[in-house]
Amino acid sequence: MNRGQKIEAAFNKFDAANPAFWKAWCNRCQVAIQKRYSTYGAQKCMEEARWDWKLITVSEDDFKINNNFAAYYARKWLVLHPEHPEFFKLRASYADDGYWGQQLLRRNGKLPPDDDDDGFDDNGQGDLFR
Repeated sequence: MNRGQKIEAAFNKFDAANPAFWKAWCNRCQVAIQKRYSTYGAQKCMEEARWDWKLITVSEDDFKINNNFAAYYARKWLVLHPEHPEFFKLRASYADDGYWGQQLLRRNGKLPPDDDDDGFDDNGQGDLFR
């Protein structure tokens, strides 16, 4: 497993164990949109969600949430909110090779569509479980 795969596995585990963090992330995005921000920083969004809500998170390491997850949460949010396609300015990241990064690249026409229309990604993860 390469570094990017390890980070994505840790992200997926954290995300599944901490749905309140995703809700906090989405709330911070909504607040920024209501304040008429056309773009926002993924790291800023993560820090605000982390501190403003003072979340109790479940994590195996010493950090309540790994800073590397900001890239994954930004891509997840962009995929699920296509009405704001440039809300986060993205740089190349290991997250581009992960599930949400690949979905975003496909939607933006930078990757061909997934040929197998079985509802599962290459790891056997169903779309309903994302």
